[in-house]
Amino acid sequence: MAYFHGWDAAELVAGAASVACNRNAALFGLSLAFHRVVRAARQNRPQRSAEAATFVRDCLNRLG
Repeated sequence: MAYFHGWDAAELVAGAASVACNRNAALFGLSLAFHRVVRAARQNRPQRSAEAATFVRDCLNRLG
């Protein structure tokens, strides 16, 4: 959810499901972002690589 719609939306959905949007969500986000970077590189889509790299930084910031 966070990758495509932002952390605010992810927190809202997680809260509605009574689940914490915490460290584990950020770690999963890193995994997804690395997958997206590799996929974008294989497809020669630099804009998507840049979007994934931005999300990696967001996840790292959430991890502290």
